[in-house]
Amino acid sequence: MINKTCSFSLVFVAITYLIACNHESPPQQNSHTTSATPKVIAIKGGLVKTMWMGDIDGATILIKDGIISAVGKDVSIPNEAQTIDARGKIIIPGMIDSNTRIGLVEIDAVNMTVDADEGVDPITPHVSVVDAINPDSTLIPVNRIEGITTVIVAPGEGNLISGTSALINLDGRLVSDMIIKSPLAMHINLGNPPKDRYSSKNILQTRMGLVAKAREILTKAREYLNKKETYQKRTTEYKADLGKWQKTGGKNEKGEEKKKPDEPTPPDTDVKLEALLPVIKGELPVVIRAHRLDDIHTAIRLADEFKLKLIISHATEGYKIAKDIAERKIPVIIGPINTQPDNFETLGATYENAVILAKAGIKIAIQTNDSHNVRNLPFMAGLAVAYGLDREEALRAITINPAEIFSVADKVGSIRPGAYANLVICTDDPFQPRNRIEHVFIKGKDIELRSRQTELYEKYK
Repeated sequence: MINKTCSFSLVFVAITYLIACNHESPPQQNSHTTSATPKVIAIKGGLVKTMWMGDIDGATILIKDGIISAVGKDVSIPNEAQTIDARGKIIIPGMIDSNTRIGLVEIDAVNMTVDADEGVDPITPHVSVVDAINPDSTLIPVNRIEGITTVIVAPGEGNLISGTSALINLDGRLVSDMIIKSPLAMHINLGNPPKDRYSSKNILQTRMGLVAKAREILTKAREYLNKKETYQKRTTEYKADLGKWQKTGGKNEKGEEKKKPDEPTPPDTDVKLEALLPVIKGELPVVIRAHRLDDIHTAIRLADEFKLKLIISHATEGYKIAKDIAERKIPVIIGPINTQPDNFETLGATYENAVILAKAGIKIAIQTNDSHNVRNLPFMAGLAVAYGLDREEALRAITINPAEIFSVADKVGSIRPGAYANLVICTDDPFQPRNRIEHVFIKGKDIELRSRQTELYEKYK
């Protein structure tokens, strides 16, 4: 009875919270309801950290229709441009969080608001986060006003193969307005979460079982690909033979009836294996969750065995194997930087992990692995700097590096002509607590720096 009462109370609180968010907040809270964005914007005089051609002090950034059209000191400003004076300010690309659940989670304790994980089957490669992202999530404005313009939304880590992620901008009326790239990557999770979830169901109980199951499904996907390729080859041969048969009127040289070629039978469709085909072909990268050294080794072995385009997530003990990771040119999405040695997977955690991996020549990106506190991304980068990571490398890890890792550097992660105008105007070093963010632009739209939390502050201050 007590459990039922608690559950009912949580549901009641969740409904009350969501209704309050929808009714107490004015409609302009979400930027997609603001007035029309000027077609041409010029941001003048700031220190521009381009992330592709160094820093330019006193530069002008010209934005046309949401795209950066020019950046430099000698940029001509059209008469119709809206001008923003950024003298004395620092302008950086919109920050990118490389692993979040934003839009999939509203209240962690209330299951009806959580769509991060499909916990009914350990193998769900056909699941896509795009089908669950809520563009009206109250967590979006909370996080983007801190300069995070772009995030990777990934499925949860409870399944062995949990599905595909998407890269989105944190602004848009519909999910389709927000998507930059989808599917972005397939996600495989080694270690405790899938083991813990499915051991009680007598499905997967050990790391041996997890890896055996991963090999089993990847082997089936490879065989499925071979069957489809064989079918396509036979179909091509069939069409050629059928053309010859039709050309001769279905008769041989003697005028005798010739058997019509048999049309090949396609293999039965398997939606899970279909979803894995781009992975097996090396077209879609695979992000493998691995904290411990042995799990990182396992991820590398799987990648070698199935020729996967590997990206390692977390890599808490990556510093122990940095040389091997660097030699294989495997990117790493590290973090959260403040991961503690508070369980058997993360006993080897150290704040110096980022600098060790970066000095080894590994391309790193930084993640919060969060939904509510994606806003802590600059703090995570700053913490890595405090423990030895070069400041510029830390900024790269939350801008251009993730863009390059996921092959979208032409769109986000830098301030260059042709890219989306995702920009942040700062009063100070973006990693410092004293910094204030004055403007956040997403695709050229000057986002209103207001959220549910700022509204509550104004109401009760």
